[in-house]
Amino acid sequence: MILIRRVLWSLLLLGLLSTSLVVCSRVAERGRYVGAYSSYGAGPKGTRGLYLLSERLGAAPTRWAQDLAALPPPPAMLVALGGCDTGMARKLSRYERQELERWVEGGGTLLVAGARHYLPEALGVGFERDPRCREGFRFIEMEDEEDASATGDEDLDEVLEEAGLDAEVDPESIWAVPEGKLLAGIEWVPLVEPGRIRVDDDKDFETVLSVDDAPDMPQSTVRREAAVVVPHGKGRMVVLASASPLQNRTLASAEGGVIFSRIVSAYAPSGPVLFDEYHLGVGERRSMMQYFRSAGMGPVALQLLLVVGLLLLRTGTRFGGIREELPEPPGGTASFVASMGNLFSRAGDPRGAVEILVRQALGRVAHHHHMPGATAERLQRVLSARGLRSAAEAVHEIGGVEREAIGLKPAHLPEISHRLDELVEQAMRTDDLSGATPGQSG
Repeated sequence: MILIRRVLWSLLLLGLLSTSLVVCSRVAERGRYVGAYSSYGAGPKGTRGLYLLSERLGAAPTRWAQDLAALPPPPAMLVALGGCDTGMARKLSRYERQELERWVEGGGTLLVAGARHYLPEALGVGFERDPRCREGFRFIEMEDEEDASATGDEDLDEVLEEAGLDAEVDPESIWAVPEGKLLAGIEWVPLVEPGRIRVDDDKDFETVLSVDDAPDMPQSTVRREAAVVVPHGKGRMVVLASASPLQNRTLASAEGGVIFSRIVSAYAPSGPVLFDEYHLGVGERRSMMQYFRSAGMGPVALQLLLVVGLLLLRTGTRFGGIREELPEPPGGTASFVASMGNLFSRAGDPRGAVEILVRQALGRVAHHHHMPGATAERLQRVLSARGLRSAAEAVHEIGGVEREAIGLKPAHLPEISHRLDELVEQAMRTDDLSGATPGQSG
């Protein structure tokens, strides 16, 4: 039982150590401090200008630096920005996806621009797989140090000027045409590497921007959605194929500021607007319990705690057995012989005691050599026939002890018993065996 407990505790310790190593490795996988599309970045690829614009609009912007389990109640707008050249520093966990779906269904607004792997499938809208883009979970590359150094409360115009707003539009941009009332009055919107938006058939949606389905084929008249508004419960998802108009370098020249202002005014006029920085690599670390919860280990952990509680209750909340007093060590051969000597001394027959000791000694020798009980003379002949000369001599001396017991005093019994033990050990040796085997009979 003690061995089983030790094995169980060892397995539990190994499990905890393995879990700690996994959690530490996951915690260490964090992006650089500021990445592209981050609201902290004042460089060309950052979106700090968008954050300052939200302040000017009175939308109470907040940089969200934790997982999505604690989102404020609607109405609010969550902004997730990404691109084909970047990935997410942290994946949305299963628990986060469920919480995000409930949050949008309850009246929240989710604005996703270019973030290919952010939208949960349950929302019914997402991006088609693009082999030209980097897939899945990876680190965000940090912007140049000089680009990411601005952290003060500069005026929006100054930030946009420092961010390179006067730079020309990317020549590889695809021009999108606004549709509907949301972006009325805007003629063209350049999009860099827009993704292909996919909306489930059972979803109603409104197209906000559209582009040519095949830009390399001027004769084609087929168009596809580049920005849509998809209702979901009491809330909605606003999905843009690319976040390039919202970056600092194109916030003014690509009408990104106008687009964002109209989306905020239409769906979150009083805010707050939450910029998701947690999944871009900036934010607090996840704890071990959060990882367990994300992996669906909550019920398993509760069951394990219940089992541990029952075991502790069953064992009296002890971590080991009750310590008992050690018994006194048993007496040795000398103590036994002394006790037997005293017994025979009181009986007044030391010769009879020697006869008993001799018979016991001969019985031990005969049993060792696989022989039935015999007298000293017969046992000596058999051992001599087997070639065990030393053993035969020891048996002869054992027989002589009985003959010498005439006139023995009781005080000599311990000495005689010790001598018989030595002779028995000599008679049990087979180191002088010469051709015979212990199993042969004489």
